[in-house]
Amino acid sequence: MLCDPAYCGCFGLAPDEELLIPYAIPEEWRTAWQHVDLNEGETAERAVGGRLTVPPVWQKEALWLP
Repeated sequence: MLCDPAYCGCFGLAPDEELLIPYAIPEEWRTAWQHVDLNEGETAERAVGGRLTVPPVWQKEALWLP
């Protein structure tokens, strides 16, 4: 989920800076990628990582720039 960390943290989400996204984004946006671990007993402090796959409509580099 892409969300302001100050807001999403209230819901148990945490930054996932290890996520591989389709295009480069400004460094200050890296913590905006949020996740919540749905495994029982796990905490949101652990980064999930992996490659983000997006639908074709979002596969335009201009959408990932400020």
